Amino acid sequence: MRKRILAVLLCVITCLSMTSCALFGGEHDSHKFRARWESNAGFHWHECKFADCKEKGSYELHTYENGKCTKCKYKQQTLSEHK
Repeated sequence: MRKRILAVLLCVITCLSMTSCALFGGEHDSHKFRARWESNAGFHWHECKFADCKEKGSYELHTYENGKCTKCKYKQQTLSEHK
């Protein structure tokens, strides 16, 4: 339950930060994202092509099938790999 709450909280924070550039202005008018997936243990996303931009495109939770994320191919870690 705590992990789900944390994941939702991270999504909300990320969504707010992603809209802040559009709401408050920035160095550019639009976002262009790299094709390559970036990822961590919980999420995957596309980095913005602009060096000064911290926006993340397609920021989503992993969805696993056969131990790999169906979109970014991140390998699902087992408990033994966390030690």
